[in-house]
Amino acid sequence: MSKMKARKNLPVHIVEPHNDAVPFLHWAIASRLLPYSGIPVVHFDSHPDLLIPINLQADVVFKPQLLYESISIENWLLPLTYAKHLNQIVCVKPPWRQQIKTPEHTFSIGKCTATGKLRLVLSSSRLADAGSVKLTVIELLPDKHDEKEALRRLYHYSTVTNFSDENIGDTDKPAGECCFVSHLETKWFGLKLSVTEWKPQSCSSLADFTGQNLEEFLFLDSHQQADLNLLCRSCLEHREEKNVTFIMLHYFGCTLDDTELPHHISTLEQVRALQTSFKNLLEHLPKPTIVTIARSSDDGYCPKDVVDQYRIDILNILEELYGPVQINKHYE
Repeated sequence: MSKMKARKNLPVHIVEPHNDAVPFLHWAIASRLLPYSGIPVVHFDSHPDLLIPINLQADVVFKPQLLYESISIENWLLPLTYAKHLNQIVCVKPPWRQQIKTPEHTFSIGKCTATGKLRLVLSSSRLADAGSVKLTVIELLPDKHDEKEALRRLYHYSTVTNFSDENIGDTDKPAGECCFVSHLETKWFGLKLSVTEWKPQSCSSLADFTGQNLEEFLFLDSHQQADLNLLCRSCLEHREEKNVTFIMLHYFGCTLDDTELPHHISTLEQVRALQTSFKNLLEHLPKPTIVTIARSSDDGYCPKDVVDQYRIDILNILEELYGPVQINKHYE
């Protein structure tokens, strides 16, 4: 077996949205810094990011450019498990996140034989090329710890409770999945339209306006159409005032599934306590091969006025534990 390349400075790749880390994980594998398969990942986040793109064809996982275009902030990890790159994910969560309460899970991930799409289940004989992934959830507990409804209706889907073979290909599709996509962003603001020019009042006219296939919108009922119109107007009205974009709405909507989105505004004291706990945990883990850091400031999850300081704090911890780091910025 060929040996992995010797490491010098620890490579740290800093991106803006979480999913932009995937190309650099691919790069590390191609550069033989990481093995092709069996990689464990430790994921520090307030959100688990463990969804799967609802319409992702399993074969796209092996086509990097198509994969990068198909994933977003909430669903970038699991496609890497189907490619056999990752076999264990350790999710380190803060105390306020209540999603995935059970500490350990083992899932099967593979290609649905009926649809060809990527699916994650407890077990199933209708998954082709299935692999196993182990998920471990750890709570990072520091010493000191104390337009939204319309999006929720559009993006909500029911939790899958029937894991039988017959049900594996019948997952409900979130209504908003085909609505807030780049078509709306580029069409509207490429033409520099304003809120007074927002005319469409139906799925048909919206489809014509954006140039999308009408079939993409036929599943919306009258209430969902009203929600969509409300959000379109809101996006246009607050575009300049609050820099609201359709992509931001889409990313936020993708987090509004069957559970409440973890939301917590940390005090400076809590941030420092979490950073100390973060360092204490790393002291008990092997030195990583590669580190990726997502700023998440454009989507509002990390305030822009503190994100640079937090980046400096984390890099200082990494250097204190592991020595010199090789910083690669991919967000400017």
